Amino acid sequence: MTYGTASRKPRFPGSKPISELTIENLLSQPKNTGQIVLDLENFAGFGVTPKCYNDLQEIIDLSREKIDANRATNFPQETLSSIRYAIMELGYHDGYACKDPSELNFCESLKTRHSDCDTLIYMYLSVADELNLPLVGVLINNPNQFHTYVRWDDRFIGTSPHPMGRPRICD
Repeated sequence: MTYGTASRKPRFPGSKPISELTIENLLSQPKNTGQIVLDLENFAGFGVTPKCYNDLQEIIDLSREKIDANRATNFPQETLSSIRYAIMELGYHDGYACKDPSELNFCESLKTRHSDCDTLIYMYLSVADELNLPLVGVLINNPNQFHTYVRWDDRFIGTSPHPMGRPRICD
């Protein structure tokens, strides 16, 4: 099975004053999931910097290298492991970076290199968007547990890598 390896350079929407940015503007250009989340966090004033976009691109690029190096044996589990190893190799840690998990947003996760399931999913889906991998986000939402994770779903092989063109979160 071959997946695309199209590459896009990170874009920082800070070239316009925040007052001129609209949700429609932010979502109008093809971007990966993480870029969209960073754009929205920037719009909301969460302190997103160009380095956040560059750090996300670094995750994507290293994941691409690791996946391409194992292309002959890339089964779903190995592909997911390659992404996880890339994230870990860049110094990201699982677990909460702060006492209150609600304080952890995606740009803060990229800055501190601490993440939880809610921020890790953006990293995985960004790689999936860029490499056209059939990953979807899964949400477990019940009274006793709130958790997100990614799942390999062959139904999405060969579909548009643009996150607005296919469902990326399911429950």
